[in-house]
Amino acid sequence: SESALTHGEVVEMMGDMAAQLKSLILGAIDAIDVDARYDAHNRMQEYGGFKL
Repeated sequence: SESALTHGEVVEMMGDMAAQLKSLILGAIDAIDVDARYDAHNRMQEYGGFKL
């Protein structure tokens, strides 16, 4: 905005942005394929394993 916003306008905009962020996060979670097999836990074996 080119003009100063009131406190209420700022709070309203923040609420809208929070709702958009929540929607994005929930959409990303819904897009996760829970049945997909990702062998990330075995990936380091290709490089000699992981040792502490």
